[in-house]
Amino acid sequence: MRDDSDVPEPLQKLLSILHQNNDRRMEILKESGRKFAHYTSAENALNILSGRSLWLRNAAVMNDHSEIEHGRSILDRLLNIEAPVGRDLFGALDRVHDGISNTIRARYYQEAHNAREQTYMMSLCEHGPHDGLGQLSMWRAYGGPRASVALVFNPDVIFDPSVHLNVTASPVLYGDDAEVTAELSRVVDGLKAEPDAIAAVEPWMVAHVVAGALHFALLSIKHRGFAEEREWRVLARADELTPTGPVKRKIQSIGGIPQIVQVLPLHGHGSPLPCNEVMMHHAMDSEAITFLPQFSWGNLIDRIIVGPSLFPETVKAAIEAQLRMDGVDRWDQLVDVSEIPLRHATDR
Repeated sequence: MRDDSDVPEPLQKLLSILHQNNDRRMEILKESGRKFAHYTSAENALNILSGRSLWLRNAAVMNDHSEIEHGRSILDRLLNIEAPVGRDLFGALDRVHDGISNTIRARYYQEAHNAREQTYMMSLCEHGPHDGLGQLSMWRAYGGPRASVALVFNPDVIFDPSVHLNVTASPVLYGDDAEVTAELSRVVDGLKAEPDAIAAVEPWMVAHVVAGALHFALLSIKHRGFAEEREWRVLARADELTPTGPVKRKIQSIGGIPQIVQVLPLHGHGSPLPCNEVMMHHAMDSEAITFLPQFSWGNLIDRIIVGPSLFPETVKAAIEAQLRMDGVDRWDQLVDVSEIPLRHATDR
């Protein structure tokens, strides 16, 4: 979701060096034909569909609070001036803009301290193009007697550069110091090879984009034990979301926990009409209505998988009814039930 179309060419070059892991992983994803799956409860899935929006939740209410601490502790060690990769990174920047590393460190550590409270995210997992089962580990995390659903999205729509949503899609890097050092070393090599790319950008902007890249790296590092998830994170920083921007703040109860979520409106959001009947003039007549046809459910959804649960056919029928009311083509072809059996507590 990083859009460089309106970014000056010198800054584009610097961003390509800083985000080369993202760009490389994105190309691999496109070549493989993989999709994105968002696993959630059936109740939340129905709320997302009926609300024509995606929800970014605060990082403080993630399933595992230790995930952010894992990334923060690794970067704290590697960005220390005594660590070779940290010394090389800041040295490459200081050689072009003397003393800029002090500004970057100050910004990064301030943002890292507030990372959980100031960051909103939604998790997506890479999904095979012909996978009708879903990931067993994710069904175990979200399923059981409580019905769960995987909303499978087309990545071409999510990466559409023509849509400015103030959010960033970042692939998760699984590992510890060695894996993160390898990625940082690639960035360092790029900066050393292209000092002109640093020099062509104002120092304050260099500090901004480097600190921002480190901030998103902190939020995108997980223990290697979770590697099978192949997760990407859609990230938004609270300090970069404005009241007039597309992402809207909302108070929502999820799983019995009232919380603030950031709502990413999709096509037809705010309109009582079916999605396929929402036209440009409706959005022009009301700021509450979103006209974003490339982000309609018909374009965005590749399929929906109902996970192992007590009443999967009931959930399937309800989701199909919602899609039909929204005017989604192929509403009767998009929803499948995973063939993975429900394991009861007494099963051994």
